[in-house]
Amino acid sequence: MKLRLGNSCKQDEASFARLAKYGYDCGDFQMADTDDEIYSLSDEEFKRRLETIKGYADKHGIVIHQMHGPWTWPPPEEKEECREKRFEEMAKSISAAPILGCKYWVVHPMMPYGTYDIHLDKIKETWDFNVDYFTRLTEVAKKHDVTICVENMPMLNYSLATPGKLVELVEAINDEHFQCCLDTGHVAVFNNYPVGDAVRTMGKHLKVVHVHDNHGGDSHELPFLGNIDWEGFYKGLCDIGFDGVFNFETNAPHWKLNPVSADLMQKALVLIAKQILHEPIE
Repeated sequence: MKLRLGNSCKQDEASFARLAKYGYDCGDFQMADTDDEIYSLSDEEFKRRLETIKGYADKHGIVIHQMHGPWTWPPPEEKEECREKRFEEMAKSISAAPILGCKYWVVHPMMPYGTYDIHLDKIKETWDFNVDYFTRLTEVAKKHDVTICVENMPMLNYSLATPGKLVELVEAINDEHFQCCLDTGHVAVFNNYPVGDAVRTMGKHLKVVHVHDNHGGDSHELPFLGNIDWEGFYKGLCDIGFDGVFNFETNAPHWKLNPVSADLMQKALVLIAKQILHEPIE
């Protein structure tokens, strides 16, 4: 299976140069942190900043394939007074996507009753809130021709954590601009949930993947350092005819290593992707 490869990128040119150096095709642009000054820029400054970032990407031959929308811990939507502010932040983040040439915008499901809504007997309330919220947000995405991809979560007591529940949400909203992101490490937190089955569950709705490994906690380790069945993941992608981007979301600590070690680690990460995808390794 031949897929394009992606990894995280930031606002500086060096991050795009690094992706190109190691053979990546795509970037995963980060706008999760709403304390970043980019959210406080005027509309004109915001557009100018993003155009500069797009220039970096173009210069180094990197496509910004996906981007992360706002995420804060603990979830701010637990506070009613914060919910509309979060919507405005998400709408601003979505508006960045077409400037960056980005099609897919990834966000976590909303958590108005926190991550223990199952125990609080708030499952229906969580569902209703998410349907209403994402119906509104999808209208914003449609104006910018951007696809929202809602991501499965690693929270055992949250009612919309699993791939199956997200597919139900996507099909309830029933709009091509609202689809799924599969996070392999989040699946693995549910110990008896094979990642290949998760891929097949999302099926045609799967547009974006986040690839990392763990031993049952959301530690974002490199593939083959945890418990995930990577052959099963590959077979799942083949079964659904996935043709998107193989995008890493690992805590590969290149910044802690000396330049020689960091260089080898980054090269190895690309080779690991090729191994998972059964691509020839020269």
